[in-house]
Amino acid sequence: MQTRQAIQKAYTHELGTHALIVRYGTGTDDGIFRVQKMLVEHLGFSHADVELSYFDVDPDEGSKKCTLGQDPPTVKNFQSKFVQLCAGAVPGDVRCLYVDAHGSTYPDENGSGEQDGNDEGWTLAQNDDGTLKEVLYDDWLAKAIRKLVPRLTRVDQNLKKGVNLTMITSSCMGGGMLDTHTATPGVLLAGCHETQFNVKALKGMDPWIVAITSVIKKNVKRKRGVPTYTVLYNEAKKFIHAQLAQGQISGVDYKGPSPQEWKPVPRDQATNTSYQDPQLVFYDKYLDPDEERFLFPFAAPSGGHVGGDVTRFPEDEYPRHEEL
Repeated sequence: MQTRQAIQKAYTHELGTHALIVRYGTGTDDGIFRVQKMLVEHLGFSHADVELSYFDVDPDEGSKKCTLGQDPPTVKNFQSKFVQLCAGAVPGDVRCLYVDAHGSTYPDENGSGEQDGNDEGWTLAQNDDGTLKEVLYDDWLAKAIRKLVPRLTRVDQNLKKGVNLTMITSSCMGGGMLDTHTATPGVLLAGCHETQFNVKALKGMDPWIVAITSVIKKNVKRKRGVPTYTVLYNEAKKFIHAQLAQGQISGVDYKGPSPQEWKPVPRDQATNTSYQDPQLVFYDKYLDPDEERFLFPFAAPSGGHVGGDVTRFPEDEYPRHEEL
């Protein structure tokens, strides 16, 4: 008789689950491997369908190396792999992207409507030895997802309707990496708002990614099943609060959640300190976070469709937050 885990692996592999995990310039903690382990051991992904791009020899100065057969985390490699990740999916498939890289901001020169006048991006390598840096812009990411691709008899988006694309990031300013001005498919789980820094303050690890992987592990091992996006988001925040209360998260740079999480306090550039308010961002016609489970094929017939209003948690979890 097949085990429950074996059945889940066969089920998810048949439907098409693929993931891309990227790290550059943020140290050598085990965050990327935590995500890989979560996908393979608890969410049914196969090892072959989870690709890692990072430098395993990563000195602070000088050339970096990939000695384990993986590709270096350059912008060029990322762009190629991300387009393949999206374009190769069919309705019912699941795609996951996790990026652990420094965030960057730049002037919103194309007038896309950023409230603070800045767009966001991920800082990746420019060359194969990682000695030069380059920014992967959020505008490029949105266009790559939405890009229209001519087929023999029709025109499709790179990411077809009905595909679950979930993006997770530990980067500073990460909450701005899903376009909220033009309807863009995808779900973003970010460790902080786009006006904030992200600090690896949990014993040298990112509190957000430790929280997500720990919640998934606990739920699956206790046979509660994989949680919905709303449940995961809120349980991960509770995990961080518990770690703070126990003194596990430390460091003067990390100030914890903002006093009112729906009003994120921006980073303090002068002191290089920041509050961190995790964000869940999506368009309401793409995802019902109370019904859809994390990194599962969409259950609702309308799941994965483009459009609707942009929704951002925690702000939109408090419809009357001005009265609180």
